[in-house]
Amino acid sequence: MDKKNGFTIIEIMVVIVIMGILAAVGVPKLFGMIAKAKAAEVPTAAGVYVRLQDAFVHNDHGIGSWKDIGYAAPGDGKTNNFEYGDCVVAKKEIDKDAESFLGWSATNLSALNECSARSAWGIVIDPVAESTVNFTQVVSSQECASLTSNWPVGSVDASACSAGATQTAEPEPQQTTEPEPKETTTQTDDKETDDTEKEKKDKKDKKEKEDSSSQDIDCQALEEHKKTNNEDNHIYIPECGFYVPNGHAPKQYKKNNK
Repeated sequence: MDKKNGFTIIEIMVVIVIMGILAAVGVPKLFGMIAKAKAAEVPTAAGVYVRLQDAFVHNDHGIGSWKDIGYAAPGDGKTNNFEYGDCVVAKKEIDKDAESFLGWSATNLSALNECSARSAWGIVIDPVAESTVNFTQVVSSQECASLTSNWPVGSVDASACSAGATQTAEPEPQQTTEPEPKETTTQTDDKETDDTEKEKKDKKDKKEKEDSSSQDIDCQALEEHKKTNNEDNHIYIPECGFYVPNGHAPKQYKKNNK
């Protein structure tokens, strides 16, 4: 009579235990990676805001709203994971004696791993001199700080920030006049051509902003040149969370010396 081979109860139990251990270790890491991937849009969006606001400040325009500086948040202010807010209601002059204030915010719409829903990330603006401000990136909790590196925990009150979608530039009203019958087709064609060219230019400008802001920055290589303030023409690198001299700044952040 042939002997049949099979798994014993002990062997099956050992396999179950091993699978349980692997699941206990691997599942939390998987959830953590998913949460970090969802939060990755925040540093990129913040970097674009800081760069545009900094340029607006250095042109002696003061501190502007999203509409003033030409900033457009991801998803026109709201994505599947985050809602963005403009905390500068109207353009304001730079007062070096004024207290720092929140200029930009991002709030997660749902929990991201251990980071609870409606937590907030923010950019704090600190006026230090004429045509000079410092930008500080903060996040409301330690659980959320683990999702975005170089974002320390700080106070972020985004309740006063307006929804980003309401801050984008409104289209200019079209003047309606009754054209002469013979010129109707020509004027309509010219208007459609102008609108098409404007849309293409807006899309191209937006893509260039996103491409330039998404370039990888080697923060470790810049660490030896790290500065703590914006003196002597230092450049703020939002992906790293610190300033560096203009000569050591990445190409997309360098300023031309006048």
